[in-house]
Amino acid sequence: MKQYVIVAYDYTDDEALERRLAHREAHLAGVRELAKQGKFISGGAILNDDGKMIGSSVHFRFADRQELDAWPISLLEK
Repeated sequence: MKQYVIVAYDYTDDEALERRLAHREAHLAGVRELAKQGKFISGGAILNDDGKMIGSSVHFRFADRQELDAWPISLLEK
């Protein structure tokens, strides 16, 4: 298994944090599922100097790059 790090910054418009929070529970459910599969290593929010969430950093374990690339597509199929 190979390890991958994904760093994703949120949009910067005024509604960005509200959108992030609206999807947070579904996001965490997906992380819990990946943890059960042994694919989630660690992760968390990226904070700005004021402590506001502005992105995420996550560490995954996948068999190969093809499995990593297929992962977000599989979420859309559910």
